[in-house]
Amino acid sequence: MIYLRNLKEYKKKYNSIIVLFIIKILSMGLKYLLVLYLSIQLLTPSEFGMFSLFLIILNFAYLFVGFGVIDTGMYLISRDNSKELCGATLFLTLIISILFSFVLMAALFYYKFEYFIVIGILSCGFILNLFVKKISVGLHEKFSMYYFEFFMYLLSLILIILFANDVYDSIFFYSIGMLIVSLFFILRLKPTFSNLNTNLGYLMRNIKGYGTSVHLSQFIAMGTYDLDKLMLKHFFGFTSVGVYNLALTFIMPVKLFSMSLSEMLFKDFAKEKKIKKEVFILNLGISLVFSILLCIIGYYLIIFFYDQAYYEIIGYIYYLPILAVLSSIYVPINHFFSAKGLGKQKFINAVVLAISNIAFNFIFIPLFGVLGAIIATISALIVNNIMFIYQYKLYTRKK
Repeated sequence: MIYLRNLKEYKKKYNSIIVLFIIKILSMGLKYLLVLYLSIQLLTPSEFGMFSLFLIILNFAYLFVGFGVIDTGMYLISRDNSKELCGATLFLTLIISILFSFVLMAALFYYKFEYFIVIGILSCGFILNLFVKKISVGLHEKFSMYYFEFFMYLLSLILIILFANDVYDSIFFYSIGMLIVSLFFILRLKPTFSNLNTNLGYLMRNIKGYGTSVHLSQFIAMGTYDLDKLMLKHFFGFTSVGVYNLALTFIMPVKLFSMSLSEMLFKDFAKEKKIKKEVFILNLGISLVFSILLCIIGYYLIIFFYDQAYYEIIGYIYYLPILAVLSSIYVPINHFFSAKGLGKQKFINAVVLAISNIAFNFIFIPLFGVLGAIIATISALIVNNIMFIYQYKLYTRKK
């Protein structure tokens, strides 16, 4: 009876992972349709590069104001499913979103974007977007985990197709779609603000330890991860950023399985001493097969649908499956560290990744352009995976 019960639970768990993965694929499909429409139908390669740069700036702006609040909330909520902690995290997130808007305005002004004030205000939805994605994992709230990104990309795509005429319209309606859907899903999470002072104090104490380490990790790792795109813009212009971003878009869905697997098992990671072997095997096998399939599809999409400015991708498309698999291998370990509150390990790995990224980008990008960016990313991810596996083995040996 115990065996049958465990088998049913095991089957139910992996069914949930498959469902989440399928819906994430559909969501990514909508995102790709959005990219396809922007890059083929609406925007020139230079304008598409500008839109891509806007997305990069969103991530950079968050690094200056995030302070590990949302990650700390996710970690703590995963342990007790507290709606009060959810409310306290939301309270701090709203403050962060205001700071984020000002930082974003300054960055957009620096890059000479028009309407930078309006864009900065509307784009606070980016912070709320992060809140929904991470807190729904902590709460294990399946509806939000399944459908949040799906509806966000669907609404943004519809708004852009119906109303956008240029790159600024595209940015406006993308931001509006993100903001509206984020607000709707926040209401669905039903955060409460009872005992707000007590919960804020508890949250702040953990932010000082775990949250600070995690955010410094993100600041170091993500801050240098997008350095390749900024260097491409500096050396080769907006078009190269658009070409590189499109190449990455082809393989982006590969990481979705790793994310689905890790998010659905997040609460299990918090309880278990180590990750089951079948998780690693399944993650590697699916990532490898899926990456090859997507690159074959991407090849024919470029040939039949894209402007000749994007044909450059064909020359190095065989590098992309390597990049995709390396982007997926470490994901379960990263989530395991988050579930265990191992901020120190994440921080050390982030420092190593940052140094690798900077070194490889400065070596390869000035020499080889977009191809150099891909080689640099592959090289840095090899180092990153080695560090994650080493840290994981070091931790599990002590248990």
